[in-house]
Amino acid sequence: VDKGGAGLITALCHTCAGLVRVGMLFRVGAGSIKAVDGGKALMRGYAVPCILAGIMLLAIVKETDLCTAFARGVRRGLETVMAIFPVVLLMTVGLRMLEASGAIDILCGLLRPCVRLIGLPAECLPLALLRPFSGSGAVGAAMGIMESCGVDSYPGMTAAVMLGAGETTFYVIGLYASKMEKRDIKKIAAAALAGDIAAFAASAFFVRLFM
Repeated sequence: VDKGGAGLITALCHTCAGLVRVGMLFRVGAGSIKAVDGGKALMRGYAVPCILAGIMLLAIVKETDLCTAFARGVRRGLETVMAIFPVVLLMTVGLRMLEASGAIDILCGLLRPCVRLIGLPAECLPLALLRPFSGSGAVGAAMGIMESCGVDSYPGMTAAVMLGAGETTFYVIGLYASKMEKRDIKKIAAAALAGDIAAFAASAFFVRLFM
């Protein structure tokens, strides 16, 4: 399937998913919690068959050889996996080494005075350090904050906003750098980190503003 057809299928899938979510929220607002479970079951039961049917229908309309297109896509996917695998392995091993060595706890102790300057709760500092490196590690740190401080507490709410506002900066940069010819990424990393710091500071500010 060509790029235009793939884009059309993607847009249709996102539209259908959005409509289901809107319907679920509308029903929840009316007091029917069972609509959530029904909507999830509907998506699980019909999403994949509808996508496959749409792909086959589009291939018939455009007279595309699905087997050849599938094999070509698999080959390109494997090439991409082989290109990014060293970066993913390095990031995963490096992060686990930092956690096991206690370096993150040491960094938290050193950076605690600086964090107060931007209004970020001290409890959220481990999350701020992990978020640019690992999404799963950041989720684990956020869950720990919510369990110890409470979901409705200032640190808990700030952690939740930080998860949505931040990005796995170094992971993304590493993936892109593996496919770039020029790998001078110092300016990219500096700009991305500045964006993360601004996002974390804004998270704490807006949580305080609306609490």
